[in-house]
Formats: sequence, structure tokens, C-alpha cells
Amino acid sequence: AYAADPSTDILLVSYAIEDNPSQCFDIKEEPERLVDLYHAIKHGLRFVAHNTLFEAFIIKYVGQRKYGWPKMTISQFRDTMHLCGRAGLPL
Repeated sequence: AYAADPSTDILLVSYAIEDNPSQCFDIKEEPERLVDLYHAIKHGLRFVAHNTLFEAFIIKYVGQRKYGWPKMTISQFRDTMHLCGRAGLPL
């Protein structure tokens, strides 16, 4: 419900691609910096996050609908929360 609400928006984007330094920026102020992220999505790179379901919903309902981001497949996500759960670690 949160991600699908029309008032929900993306304020900051943070990511690192392969061995490159991480980036964090305001997409309203620097939308041109999303080019590398779009390229990674389109070329099927894997995205690692803790609780990727949240990321997937935000990308789908906000990134794609409001901003025209490329579509991602569920196979592009690697969820560290899931991996912790399988290993018996705290979530």
C-alpha cells in the first residue's frame, strides 16, 4: 500500500555498481546521475539489498510509474534478509 500510494516518492538513490564507489544523490537535483543505474537494470545486473521486496515495490510503483525507469525482473534481486534467515541469523 505504501509504495502504490500516489504521494510516495523517491528522495534519494544509493547504489554501487560492481567495484565502483557507492553513490548517493537526490534524483530531483541530479536526475542525470541515474544513467548508470538504468544501464545496469537494462543489462540484467543483479541488485543486492536487505529486504529487496521493499526495493522492488518502490522501483515498480514509483520508479517505473512516475519516472519511467526500466523494468526489473525478480531474478535481478539478491535479498540479504532472505540469506540471513536461511542461515539462522537475525533479520
